[in-house]
Amino acid sequence: MKDPQNWYVLGNAHLTNFFVNEDINVGELQSALKAYAQSEKNMSELSVNPDVYYNRATIYEYLERYNEAVADYNTAYKIDPNLDADKKASNVIGFVHRSYNAIVNKGKLKSNRLTAMVKSIPHEIAGMDSYKICDISQLLNDENPGMMVSAKIVNNIHKDSDVPMCFLLVDYKHNFCVASIYHMSKSVLDKIKPGSDVLIKNPHLVLVQLSFKGYAYNYQCLKITDIS
Repeated sequence: MKDPQNWYVLGNAHLTNFFVNEDINVGELQSALKAYAQSEKNMSELSVNPDVYYNRATIYEYLERYNEAVADYNTAYKIDPNLDADKKASNVIGFVHRSYNAIVNKGKLKSNRLTAMVKSIPHEIAGMDSYKICDISQLLNDENPGMMVSAKIVNNIHKDSDVPMCFLLVDYKHNFCVASIYHMSKSVLDKIKPGSDVLIKNPHLVLVQLSFKGYAYNYQCLKITDIS
C-alpha cells in the first residue's frame, strides 16, 4: 500500500481506538506511529499532509518523547500555520522547562520543610515483602520488576494536556524526579496532594530529553500506572 492517505487514515484509526477504548494497550499507539511513518514516506511534494505530523506529535507528547513531539508540531506549523501547532510546541517546551527547574530547585522547598518531609517517608511497608523498597537512584532505566519506590508528592507540575498528570516527587534519600501518572481514577486523584505518600510498584523509569535553541533538558521521570 503506497497511498499516503490510506496510511494516514489507518494511523487515525489506531489513534482513535486507543483513546476511545480503555482496554486497549499502548501498542495501539505504536501501530499508529508506524502507519504515520508510512504515510510520510509515501508523500509527494504535492501531497504533504500537515495532520500526519500534528497527530503523530500528539502521540509523542502523550508518550513523553518530547524532542519528537516538538519537531513534528513545528513541521505541521510550517505546512499549515492555521493548525496553531507552534503553540502546542511552545506548551511542550514550557512544561519540560518547568519540570527541569522543579527538580533543580527541589520544588523551592525550604531546607527545614524538605528535611521534615523526607524524614517522614517510610522505609519499610508492612505486607509488601514481595517488593524491595528502593530509592530512585537504585532504579535502572526501563521497567524495574519487584522494586517499589517509597516517596512523597512535593507539588503538581502544570501541564496543558490532562494526560498524563505530572507531579514532583522526592524519595527518602532526597532524590527528586517527575512522576507521570496515567489512567488515574478520581478517587486516587482526590488523595494526591503535596505531602501525600506514594508507593510505586514495578517502577518504570525513563530519561526525558529535549534540546531546543541551544538548551538541553534532561531529567528522570517515573511513568506510573500502578499507584497506592
